[in-house]
Amino acid sequence: MKLNNLLKSIVIILCSIFSSQFYCQVINDDFEDGNLTGWTEGTAGDWTNSTSTPITGSRSLKHNLSGVSGSSYIYHDISSLDLTTQDITWQFNLKNSGFDPTSGNKFWVYLTANDTDLNSATVDGYVVGVNLTGSTDILTLWKVTDGAADVAIITSTLDWGNTDLIGIKVTRNNAGLWELKVDSDENGNFDNLISQGTATNTDYTFDNNFGLSFTFSSSNAGDLRMDDVTVQGV
Repeated sequence: MKLNNLLKSIVIILCSIFSSQFYCQVINDDFEDGNLTGWTEGTAGDWTNSTSTPITGSRSLKHNLSGVSGSSYIYHDISSLDLTTQDITWQFNLKNSGFDPTSGNKFWVYLTANDTDLNSATVDGYVVGVNLTGSTDILTLWKVTDGAADVAIITSTLDWGNTDLIGIKVTRNNAGLWELKVDSDENGNFDNLISQGTATNTDYTFDNNFGLSFTFSSSNAGDLRMDDVTVQGV
């Protein structure tokens, strides 16, 4: 624990020193190392670094349950970033397997959250995903207040379907201008990112945690994967 705190302090210091000239990368994980170092599960065992039909390479982050319904999340500390002074980029691949999203099978990525419990009734932040509210299956960037959808900042044209592999890139400059880009060509290379629009929102500037939340039925437990995660500020 002391070593982890020391390493975190070193990252924060280095980012503070160099962020005006270079980028500060707090997550760069393609999961090829076979572990989940740096990630914390809401419930131990809900997630795994898996070789089962990975998104790219030989491994991906995969939901690890089967035959049960519920909600799972996993998060990573990003507190060395500063949304008030840095331009932030979030990029990742996300794939569902064999199910069309519904109000009972839905997923979203917290770009920044003030709480480690991403499923709490008090968590605030910004998320990108599907069916945070409703069941339109449309990929949307939301502001979240007290665990619920508050403001739809950017609504994309992507209707998330059955077994989609989507590359997602979100940027936010230090003035609060957001942009959502999507690559839906199913190859996971971020080589065909198309802008879904821009909008400004500066309501929250905390930078505590990044993470993935998944609500699932018993037939779809285990059917969500994430890969090639990069979070950085300049």
